[in-house]
Amino acid sequence: MRKQYLPENHIDIADSLNSIGLIRQKQQNYAEALELFQQSLKLKEIYLPQDHPSMAINYHNIANILCLQENYTNCLDYYVRAHQIRERYLPPNDTDIADSLY
Repeated sequence: MRKQYLPENHIDIADSLNSIGLIRQKQQNYAEALELFQQSLKLKEIYLPQDHPSMAINYHNIANILCLQENYTNCLDYYVRAHQIRERYLPPNDTDIADSLY
C-alpha cells in the first residue's frame, strides 16, 4: 500500500518491507524474508547513517534468517553489527542489547 502512495525509495517503505519480512519468517519462507530484510536495509542505507539504531533491527533480522539457514559465519557478522549499534545507542540494561547477545 505504501508503494502505491509514496515515492519509490521512501524511507517508510523500508519499515513495511521489514514487517512483511517478519511475516515471511514466521511462515518459514526464509528466502523471501531474507530478501525483504535486505531490501529494507538498502533503503535505510540511502537515508540513514551506517550506525543508526534502526539499522540494528535489520542486521538482527538478517542474522536470524541466516542462522535459520545454517549460514553461521555470515549470521555472526550481522549479529555483531546489530550488537555494536545497540551498545552505542541504548542504555546498558536495555533488553535489545541482551537480545543481540542471545
